[in-house]
Amino acid sequence: MAQLNLITGLTSHFRAFRLLTVNKEIRRLAAIPFFINLVLFLVFVPLAIWWGIGYVDSLFGNSSWWVQALSIVAQIIATLVLIVASVFLFTLIGTIIAGPFAGPLSEAVERYEREKRGLPQLTISGRGVIRDAGRSILYAIGRLLLFILIYPFIFATQFIPVIGVALHPILAFLYAAFVLSVDFSDPTLDRYIDTFKAKLRYVWNRKGTYLGFGGGAFAMMLIPFVNLAVIPVCVIGATMLYVEEKFKIQK
Repeated sequence: MAQLNLITGLTSHFRAFRLLTVNKEIRRLAAIPFFINLVLFLVFVPLAIWWGIGYVDSLFGNSSWWVQALSIVAQIIATLVLIVASVFLFTLIGTIIAGPFAGPLSEAVERYEREKRGLPQLTISGRGVIRDAGRSILYAIGRLLLFILIYPFIFATQFIPVIGVALHPILAFLYAAFVLSVDFSDPTLDRYIDTFKAKLRYVWNRKGTYLGFGGGAFAMMLIPFVNLAVIPVCVIGATMLYVEEKFKIQK
């Protein structure tokens, strides 16, 4: 069952892409998060690379040829690390900015999924556009702070003798999968769950499904051009997962 849940979470991204190709209304709602993602990508990644290369170069300065060769290697490694880090960070920041637009996208997906499966129609007790946008932004900032506060402890594990080199990437991947799962599920969960703690618990109690979902989201972030669509695609995929879980639909 855990393996099936993992596959269900992982394949939700492919199903989200497929839905985008067949539903014009959902494509329209996905356009704003997509362009927000595009702008942030064009700003954050070049700045991170420029800063990282400049910083590494300043560490080595004008030295002998072998030190300069080491500097080039360090710059390449720093560039790769900074690309991954900046893409992850700009995705989290992007969800803050795109939050007010992710809610309507998630609602449209849930309405479509319910109608397609002959399920009860979606009814929403409106809190008002301004209040919904405020809640969305506050929760997104809370998720970003959660990442910033906890990740340094995971980063420190790489300095543990012997096991640190292997332990750190494993923990970092698992934590990234969890954070991304909470991040992209929030527009859907916000309609049903009031507290941030309860949302964390919801995702945690479905570890198999959201390990696949979050792992797939992380992989998408590393694929050029595909990562530009990560916010709308993952919001759609997370909404599909919620509907399937709520009505116990087997994939």
